[in-house]
Amino acid sequence: MRDAAEVCGQSQSRVGRVWPTKNGNRSSLPIVARNDYCAKAALADRPEPKDEKHAERFFITKYGYTWEPKSERDNPVSKETAKLLKELGIQRRGVNFYALRHTFQTIGEGCLDKDAVRSIMGHVEAEDDMSAVYSELAPSDKRLKAVTEYVRRG
Repeated sequence: MRDAAEVCGQSQSRVGRVWPTKNGNRSSLPIVARNDYCAKAALADRPEPKDEKHAERFFITKYGYTWEPKSERDNPVSKETAKLLKELGIQRRGVNFYALRHTFQTIGEGCLDKDAVRSIMGHVEAEDDMSAVYSELAPSDKRLKAVTEYVRRG
């Protein structure tokens, strides 16, 4: 993950690194820092991390923990998504964080850059998959941004 100072130093779209995903792999996603002021203000207003090793993390929960799941059933992102859906009045069975992930992947694959979509989603090839054996480079920032822009227009 990029440290907060590096994110704050960017004045245009950059790709931040977030990890681990639920399977322990690294994932990438575009982070738009509209301007230094907004990023620095958000960092200054962020709760202090409970664990010193997370001091460089940009995203910390209001309780000072990372957003990483503590277990399969205790996932802060899923909990906050459920609260938001309830607040918006669209909470119902089958509408949840994972449904949003599924929708992102489905729409994102329409841009025909499956590797970039998989990278954003945090998916990895199986060890015995030959594409994993021969693939050495992660998709470029430009490709990752193209996927998110495609989904945004979707």
